Amino acid sequence: MRVNVGNEVLRSNLEFLKNLISRVDDRHAKEPSNVSAFVEVSTGSFLPSPEKNAQDPRWRAIQIQWVPAHANESGFFEIYEAGWEGRNIFHSGDFSNEAKKTLSETIHTINQIFAKKIPENGLEQAISSLKQIEFISPDNELFLSMFHPSMDRQLAEKKLLGSPCGTYFFRKDAFAVILEEEFSVRFAEPIRCFTLTVMLDEGKVIDHTVVERLGRYQIYDDDPLLSKPSFNSLANLLQSLFTVCKIPLRNE
Repeated sequence: MRVNVGNEVLRSNLEFLKNLISRVDDRHAKEPSNVSAFVEVSTGSFLPSPEKNAQDPRWRAIQIQWVPAHANESGFFEIYEAGWEGRNIFHSGDFSNEAKKTLSETIHTINQIFAKKIPENGLEQAISSLKQIEFISPDNELFLSMFHPSMDRQLAEKKLLGSPCGTYFFRKDAFAVILEEEFSVRFAEPIRCFTLTVMLDEGKVIDHTVVERLGRYQIYDDDPLLSKPSFNSLANLLQSLFTVCKIPLRNE
């Protein structure tokens, strides 16, 4: 089952919660457990890493708690302040409007999909149903529609042979693989790297390395800190390159 969501940050957050809930079945627990996480204050992106520097002002520590069922309720997830006993509701005064919206949509969506299925089918079946869901964001769908993962440079040039100037697609070359591995060591948050291959005038083919971090995209430009300007969607990044990237080469 595919569930379409609004953006890549929301998709990533929901995948994180899906994996968290799915582990309940593996350990034969009766209900989901609480989890500590960090949330990025400008985007609302979850980071399930205990190694994040709690003093970093770009991040806030939170508790994603499962509130057990009462009476006819099925139980539900809520966000609370980290490090507090009991229920201290999370205050998001230092968050951007985008981050607040993403947090709200994350919790609302997972409760709509998961919690409401429990009274109908029980916890085990609700978890099984959730495992079958594939969350799809516009960026994710756009990327996959033009992704040729096993294509090296030689095959890429052959693929573009005879194509109009401005034809482009995505692949993952050796440099993107190595760069992604380096970033996985340097940064706590997950980072994805892939290759944008474009046909220019007179049959010339060029490659750009695209970096996706916390739902934002940028062209890598020898910036190990990833401090260069970025775009809040893959579509916007491609639009910024419109004079070069004009014709998407879709998967056959």
